Amino acid sequence: MSHVLCIGLGYSARPIAARLARRGYSVSATSRSEAGRVRIAAQGYRALAWNPADGVAELRAAAGDLIDSVTHLIVSAPPEAHGDPLLEQHTADLAL
Repeated sequence: MSHVLCIGLGYSARPIAARLARRGYSVSATSRSEAGRVRIAAQGYRALAWNPADGVAELRAAAGDLIDSVTHLIVSAPPEAHGDPLLEQHTADLAL
């Protein structure tokens, strides 16, 4: 099964996630706040409370084995003052 992880589920990622869910994808998403996590869960998606500035190791700790099933990644969280922390830390890993 295809599984998309949305780093941030805001204006851009929300309609993409909904379309993919209708096509049978499993959808997981992160939020920097507990309120955002609750909103994600209310949409029927797996919700993870995670701030990109905390690093990917923290995401793996929050998500556990879920990360290993991810087949697609959408990075839609707003950048920090210095740029996108996820891409900054893992550009080489993503083979861009």
